[in-house]
Amino acid sequence: MIIHVHPINDSKEHILDDTKKCWCKPTIKKIGDGYRVSHNSHDEREFVEKNLNELLADDKSWDLTVVGGLDPA
Repeated sequence: MIIHVHPINDSKEHILDDTKKCWCKPTIKKIGDGYRVSHNSHDEREFVEKNLNELLADDKSWDLTVVGGLDPA
């Protein structure tokens, strides 16, 4: 299973598939039998969130997309 943490309504579309590759050079972390892929935004909302402690805009939040499933054992 791959869990993508990605920005909603970003100014550039992200690749949310099983390759774990995207133009944004996401951080990939192995978690149990799967991976968490944490994408970086094109509109730089992380800077606003970190430094101003607020959202860039109401429609500029984050979402989770799950790809695949657990292998049957």
